[in-house]
Amino acid sequence: MTRTHKPAVAIFGPTASVPQPSNYQQLIETRGDAMVKQGLLAELSELKALEKTLLQGERDFNRGVWKAIGYPEFSPYLDYDGGWSRLTIASGGSSSGNDPSHVKAAKDLSLELHRNNITLIYGGGMTGVMGAAASALVALSGPSSVHGIVPAALAKFEENVTGQSHMSKFGSRTVVRDMHTRKRLMIEAVLNGGPGSGFVALSGGYGTMEELLEVTTWYQLGIHNCNVCVLNVDGFYDGLLDWVSKVSEKGFIGAKDRTIIQVASSAEGLVRCLEGKTQHSEQRRIEWI
Repeated sequence: MTRTHKPAVAIFGPTASVPQPSNYQQLIETRGDAMVKQGLLAELSELKALEKTLLQGERDFNRGVWKAIGYPEFSPYLDYDGGWSRLTIASGGSSSGNDPSHVKAAKDLSLELHRNNITLIYGGGMTGVMGAAASALVALSGPSSVHGIVPAALAKFEENVTGQSHMSKFGSRTVVRDMHTRKRLMIEAVLNGGPGSGFVALSGGYGTMEELLEVTTWYQLGIHNCNVCVLNVDGFYDGLLDWVSKVSEKGFIGAKDRTIIQVASSAEGLVRCLEGKTQHSEQRRIEWI
């Protein structure tokens, strides 16, 4: 079957809850996480296809391939299908900040994603800049336009703080065991996305900065060649951009590497940034297993 490639956007955030596992289930979950970390999502996808063929899409853990596997914990991985569309991962704050322009910019971005048929992948949060972006896009494009991926610990923490569990107005959500699995799934979604998929950073704190610099470093190392863009609301990223210039001037990065992070001052500009030709890529120089 031929898949059509549609653009997608990803934003980092939290995911859904996992069942309380027995020792055996913990063992199986560890095996599932190992498959994800080793890039074996294709094998999981084959199991999903077998489920459709053998069980007509209805899960019955007492027969067929599911009986052979022996547990339901692969379900979150199989339910997540972020590829074959245009995706963007957007990092942003779980707080709204003290200036409403940051939340407004997130909602403006959602409108542009809707207009350009781009799917949003994010960390699954219901609050702050991230929650505003997710709920705005779902209101425009429907629940399938947003997918959150969250570690179980963060999902539980947010539910305790907000007093509410994940709601469909924030799209669909997958709960995973840890931060590493979340990042792996999000990044693999973008790498498997259609042309124009990439990474964007909205306004945020330490987590946003960490995620932005990680995908920037991976671009520098040739792990991916997707555009990395920031939405510079009211000069929010001026300090970071000044630091990048200083790092280049002092010889810690090459002149071409100072342009990896691209800058947009509007939501429309951010989408154009994702569509543009990447500045350079080391993908052919370094072999990653």
